[in-house]
Amino acid sequence: MDSTFFDQYHDRSNTGAYKWEAHKVPGPYYSPVPADEIVPMWIADTDFATAPSVVEAIAKRISHPLFGYTIPSPEYFAAISRWHKNRYGNPDVKARHILNHTSVLAGVGAAIEAFTIPGENILVNQTTYTGFQSTVKNLGRFLVYSPLKKDENGIYRMDFEDMEKKIVSEKITMMIFCSPHNPTGRVWEKEEVESVVNLCAKHGVKLVSDEIWADFVVDPTCHHTPTRSVSDKAKEITISMYAPSKTFNLAGLAGSYSVTYNPLLKDKMSKVVEANHSGAVSILSIAACTGRYQGGSEYENSFGGVKYRLPYLPSLEEQAAMLNELFPDAYEAAVKEAGIEPVDRPEAEVLSMDLANGVVLKVTVTVKPEVKIGQYKGLEAVKTVKAVEDSAVDAEIDRMRERNARILTREGAAENGDITDIDFEGF
Repeated sequence: MDSTFFDQYHDRSNTGAYKWEAHKVPGPYYSPVPADEIVPMWIADTDFATAPSVVEAIAKRISHPLFGYTIPSPEYFAAISRWHKNRYGNPDVKARHILNHTSVLAGVGAAIEAFTIPGENILVNQTTYTGFQSTVKNLGRFLVYSPLKKDENGIYRMDFEDMEKKIVSEKITMMIFCSPHNPTGRVWEKEEVESVVNLCAKHGVKLVSDEIWADFVVDPTCHHTPTRSVSDKAKEITISMYAPSKTFNLAGLAGSYSVTYNPLLKDKMSKVVEANHSGAVSILSIAACTGRYQGGSEYENSFGGVKYRLPYLPSLEEQAAMLNELFPDAYEAAVKEAGIEPVDRPEAEVLSMDLANGVVLKVTVTVKPEVKIGQYKGLEAVKTVKAVEDSAVDAEIDRMRERNARILTREGAAENGDITDIDFEGF
């Protein structure tokens, strides 16, 4: 398999795909719009086909006609363990550490219910995944935000001083740590993960580490570090969340799992999961996860090629700057090719901008009109001659004299037509 696998088009019309069909029903997030105007900007649910190993595993399970209550097979746990060893260099994941959940947020919710009580505060880095916000709110807890800050290179960093201040002042007992971070895309360096662990361990804070995006790390200069792997302290306080849904496009199968080394933490989590039945993942989800981890590395490695075939998508400001820089030369070339002579400033409209076709502009400009001279030789013109009387000339001269006359001061008696100043004082 290579990255061309991801060039295949799959029409998802009438399949119930949320991203393509939710607009049909008015709701808080969608308004009815024409189907041809929808552009879903989703990463959590891509339009790439899932790995062949997943499809094959599901097909194999479906070939058996019974779908009763099912327990995960040893192959399921072995596949997870092998994946963590091969992908993250973490060989210690065993079946006893794994707990199933219907989704990562279901697992996060189980941890919240297991280790906090309603009204307590939970720490997250801001900006944060909206799923954390709704889950915490719906369970009657409150989020405390510690903002991420950009360094001099524009890289998001955690503010550990602020985090510690919030932990103390807000009496924090749990932190939800997103690694890699959603939505900034930061792949935390090992030293940063260690600092988070040390801070939480220092203040007795349970650490829920959402690592669902770990398999999306395809940049060879970055490496995902499982939170629980950085130290013995991490093993004691960390509940790590995973799911195949993001990388392998399996969200509709509703399945995830957590990895918890501390048996006391896992036991308490298990009781919550048993109580709310949030660990009842489906038969096909188990089959898909097993197939994903048994044969998904080729898919994931090829998926990395997609990222490197896609050029950097600039911001709107950067796009405008690039257009301003490139437009003059492109416009001059287009004018020359069209053989026109503009006489005014051009008005440009961006018709489309995409990776395949680049930028398509519509430019409107006023040009010199094309003049065609008709038959003009032999044309006759009638000259009109108007007679002017002397009296009319004299009258016009008088008007000119009047318009240009000046007032002069002279001594003597006033005469008819003179303008006089009178200094009069009356009693």
